[in-house]
Amino acid sequence: MRKLSWAILLIIPLVVFGVAWKVEVQITDGTATRTLKWGLHPDATDGYDFGIDENYPLIPPSGLYTFFPVDDPTNPYVTMLSEDIRQDTVIEHLWKATAGGTFDSVTASWDPADIPLGNAFVGLGTFAEEPVEWISMTTNSFIKYYPGDYLWISFTPATSGEDDNPPYVVSTYPTDGASSVPTDAVVQITLTDDETGIDPESIELQVNSVDVTSLATVQREGNQWIVRYSPAEGFPTESMITVSISAADIGAEPNYVNYSFSFTTSGAPSPVLWEVPIVMNTVSAGADTVEFPLSFGVAEDASQLFDPEFDVPFPGPVPGEFYAYFPLADPEYEFSMLKRDIRSSSVESEWIVRMGNPGTTVWASWNLYDIPDGVELYIASAFPPDEPTEWYSMSDVNELEITVGEWIWISESTPVSPDEEPPYLVSSIPEIGAAGIPPETELNIIISDYGTGVDVSSIILTVEGEDVSDLCSITETEPYVYIVYSPDTGFTPSSRIDWTLSAADLAEPPNSTLIEGYFNTGFYPTPDWLANLNLYIYPFEDDSLSSSITFGTDEAGTDYFDMGLDYLYAPPPPGASSFYFYIEDTIWTQLSRDIRSSYQDSVIWIAYAMNLDTSFAEYSIGWQPSELPSSGTFL
Repeated sequence: MRKLSWAILLIIPLVVFGVAWKVEVQITDGTATRTLKWGLHPDATDGYDFGIDENYPLIPPSGLYTFFPVDDPTNPYVTMLSEDIRQDTVIEHLWKATAGGTFDSVTASWDPADIPLGNAFVGLGTFAEEPVEWISMTTNSFIKYYPGDYLWISFTPATSGEDDNPPYVVSTYPTDGASSVPTDAVVQITLTDDETGIDPESIELQVNSVDVTSLATVQREGNQWIVRYSPAEGFPTESMITVSISAADIGAEPNYVNYSFSFTTSGAPSPVLWEVPIVMNTVSAGADTVEFPLSFGVAEDASQLFDPEFDVPFPGPVPGEFYAYFPLADPEYEFSMLKRDIRSSSVESEWIVRMGNPGTTVWASWNLYDIPDGVELYIASAFPPDEPTEWYSMSDVNELEITVGEWIWISESTPVSPDEEPPYLVSSIPEIGAAGIPPETELNIIISDYGTGVDVSSIILTVEGEDVSDLCSITETEPYVYIVYSPDTGFTPSSRIDWTLSAADLAEPPNSTLIEGYFNTGFYPTPDWLANLNLYIYPFEDDSLSSSITFGTDEAGTDYFDMGLDYLYAPPPPGASSFYFYIEDTIWTQLSRDIRSSYQDSVIWIAYAMNLDTSFAEYSIGWQPSELPSSGTFL
């Protein structure tokens, strides 16, 4: 059956204001990638906004797809969005997106630096139920889930309306006017904005009037954006280096900051194996932050005493001003304080940092990028004459706050702590709480241990209360242990599958853990037979176009919508052509696949072809007789 109708297209000029901001989320199943965008705009609503939102017109017949569902009574034919922009107000905005077209897990990823200031979280739920667990979008960059799950995004902006205040520079390393800066120093500029945040795409960095933006890195830490740059060949020796940076905040009319500072590099030092700059900081009585840079490292030809070709002495502090130093006790030299302390590489070294004239708050800071590969450095603090008891890896943290009067210890080694932590779950596939899992799947569990390692012989896996440990494949590849269980007949369809895993480590006495998980299998019925009904359009931009819908029978089929058998037809944009089966159902009436009961003596399928323009194209309906069962009569 074919119905023809005519539509009049009215072209109405619109004035579309610039989007305040939007964030891209990439969705991939490993073979294809799709993009969703969410954000805020002063003229947007929770419904469909022409010129602001982006309509997602049709679900493709195959391959990955993803969209934000939208229910807008004023635009009933727009039910899916690829860009969903909401109004710029300080409330919690919620987005939810779904994905399909694949049975594999999908990964949603984003750049944390793109998230404006506010509270941004992401989680997995259903269409009607919010996530139980939310994760921060500013400290994480991806989340994995399965088709059938809904990806929820929650964002509460820090501010709304016009943004009148520009971003500003919090700190720089080196500081403005610093001298004897190592030629291999990493320039670091910390930016922030008190309203919407920094637009990372707006950042421009120049060194000695040369644009080096593409060579710099930008990293977000809370409400600060850290810009780092270090030339591959190092800075020239004994030279004045001028650094200029500009950046804008996020907004339709952004505000800019422009800042410049200079420092002088040191002369060419003797080669060292590695060197780490460290900055001692304090807050003065005037509430200003005062920085004092130091550096330490090792060299093959250095000693544990003063080495003129490596070490840099500190001549003495300015009265009343904050200073820091490495203490030196070398009878052959009068120096007692060093700003640069290079030790011998033949022994494990330990450095001590002392300070003078500190303010009320003191802390040490360094760049994680300066920690050399293959070197384990630890830092701690204590009141003399006591020595530290708690150490921190300098590769894991980038600052240490201390109490006034404490000294700092830096060591290439640290006391070995006893193993008091049990093994832990790294991941499981299916993920805990996953839904719609095929019954033929296998259960994959990965565990690890922070200390002595997992005792493989202690592993016990139960599924639905039954010990299946002997049926598992267990392999160990440091530092992980992989457990795989695949039941011969598959898991029970349409059921919740509970499992537990117990394991212990190799410590004395061992630390044990019990990990509990579950997932839900789906039901995937297969119709008795399927056939396609094709709508052919010719010509279509010098080529033919076909649109297919599917019909068939199954013993579980009915004349209404059957979950798992029938497929819904995604409404096209207003005025576009459509081709679907029509059913008399109280909720769903348009199907792209219509499966009826195989017990009926006769079945009538009704297909509608709507909005076909015969003024430029010819239309025909076709099918493959070989797809139809021989036992029936089809008219």
